[in-house]
Amino acid sequence: APNSVFTLHVPPQIRQLDHSPEQPSSAQEVVITAKISDPQSVANVTLSYQVIDPGAYIRLTDPAFETEWVNVAMHDDGTAGDDAAGDARYTAIIPASVHTHRRLVRYRISAADSGGSTVQVPLADDPQPNFAYFCYDGVPAWTAAARPGITAPQTFDSSLLQSVPVYHLIANGADINNSHYSSGSRNTRFLGSMVYDGHVYDHIEFNIRGEGSTYSTGKNKWRFRF
Repeated sequence: APNSVFTLHVPPQIRQLDHSPEQPSSAQEVVITAKISDPQSVANVTLSYQVIDPGAYIRLTDPAFETEWVNVAMHDDGTAGDDAAGDARYTAIIPASVHTHRRLVRYRISAADSGGSTVQVPLADDPQPNFAYFCYDGVPAWTAAARPGITAPQTFDSSLLQSVPVYHLIANGADINNSHYSSGSRNTRFLGSMVYDGHVYDHIEFNIRGEGSTYSTGKNKWRFRF
């Protein structure tokens, strides 16, 4: 017997999705492409993107996650960055004006066919509800003093700082402080985004870990749950 998702018309198939460059600088545009096909012909394709500025993180559970999206049409007509018309590869460009240093950009793609069937990727049952990339102009130099105001400051250049792996945890500031300094948050999991080697791991969980030393030494430890 037909089941609950029976249909005579399947929605468009979206695959081979890519964005380039993987980690843009603030001066670069990002080209997003996807191969999309449908036996009934593809009627329209839309790229939706969401920008997350430093200090204004949007959690997956925040109402703004569902509302703060900008829609852009994707093309397969040889215009607006599309390489070739009619090759089933749809393209949209997010301009460099959107990209600022340390800005996280999330995106997803929706398509409809001529029969009215629609699909959005990532799919509804995907544990990741969006794709993402991180705008970054590189690790800056860092100046600090062993005893601020007493000992002379010392500057460490960016090449030295990049001699060890660079990780970014992007999260709500209050969540960071509560996780790191509030003993009542020991077993609380907070939502954030991890960036490593140019790749974004969005909507991960993090929490404090450890026993006797936690909250007492100033060097707390975190657990990241991907």
